[in-house]
Amino acid sequence: MCPMFVRHRRALALVAVPLASLAAACSDGSSVAVDDSTISSTSTTNSTSTSTTALPTTTTSTTTTSSTTTSTTSTTTTTTTTTTTEPPLAFGELDDAGLLEWPPFPLTGPLDGVAALTGLPADDDVTARAVLAVKVDNAGPARPQWALADADVIFEINVEGVTRFIAMYHSNVPAEVGPVRSGRASDLAVLAAANRPLLAWSGGNPGVTAEVRHAAGSGVLENLSALDHGGCYRREGSRRSPNNLIASTGCLYQRAAGGPARLLWTFDPEWQPPPGLAYGPDSMFDVAMDGVRVTWRWDPGLGRYLRSQSGSPHVTVGGGQVSAANVVRLHVPHAPSRIDARSPEAFTVGSGPMTLHRDGIATLGTWQRNGPYEPFSFLAGDGSEMSLRPGTTFVHVARQ
Repeated sequence: MCPMFVRHRRALALVAVPLASLAAACSDGSSVAVDDSTISSTSTTNSTSTSTTALPTTTTSTTTTSSTTTSTTSTTTTTTTTTTTEPPLAFGELDDAGLLEWPPFPLTGPLDGVAALTGLPADDDVTARAVLAVKVDNAGPARPQWALADADVIFEINVEGVTRFIAMYHSNVPAEVGPVRSGRASDLAVLAAANRPLLAWSGGNPGVTAEVRHAAGSGVLENLSALDHGGCYRREGSRRSPNNLIASTGCLYQRAAGGPARLLWTFDPEWQPPPGLAYGPDSMFDVAMDGVRVTWRWDPGLGRYLRSQSGSPHVTVGGGQVSAANVVRLHVPHAPSRIDARSPEAFTVGSGPMTLHRDGIATLGTWQRNGPYEPFSFLAGDGSEMSLRPGTTFVHVARQ
């Protein structure tokens, strides 16, 4: 029979069995459903998946006040305890203005003959191009989106009870993308890895806007907000505001140069899971994000995973289905944002458990990133690097 998957409370784990055994076990043609809340169990590995991201710290102070009344003489003692929760930082420290203090930015040159986001061959015009990172809405009224399926890389991030995407365009740039929405604190550490990308977004609350402008002033990204570059955006008449803001990519590329795209992770077309570690077939699996249930189905003919959400194929304007050669599930600490406690902030500098889905196989491991400018490292249970298949990638920044 096919392997069974059992629930484990915090981390993912998968029954560690050789691939050949799994293939034989499923030789009757049945499919194995892999769910991010139930794909679990043991692995005979030498490493553990732990998060090194600092979560909120709590300080408690106690004040005692005494008063004495004469005549009949009575004494009153009042004790007050105050508990203060300090919001965590994505990395580093805050400057005197209360903004993230960015390390000196190391702008790097273009790759030689390789598109940084896909690992596929590319000419000099592509390799010299900056990443265009667009904040795309995923609320019900925003669907279907424009050109989401054309992105080289998509990060799905939890916001307030729903999700939004950071859609990264580089080797394939459509004419328009949308609906464009506002940014969140979680975006900054992700964007910092892309070597000064162009950020297309509608704007944000004063705290997020200040952080984005500060990041731009520190050379980390190019701020192409609709508030500052309104000529590059239009409102789509068939939708209601705020779910109808469309960005012109050609216009945005004319507004700023940015830096050449660089690798966010390693690629290797020949990579396979190390023998004896945790892996198994993943013909279909679910991912739980805030407010949306996502299902991926492996299509061996296409060599891609096809995305559905809310029970239907996730298609874009024009009918193309969102798909990817790689699906990466990062299990990341979340906490209320220090900018706006109503919004969750995901911490993608640190480490934690993850699952890599490629070639119809799910492999468990650990994600690791020591600083905001560093690429993501994906480590198998034996400590070896897990590489992605060249092509497009979808990353779920899921709760840990």
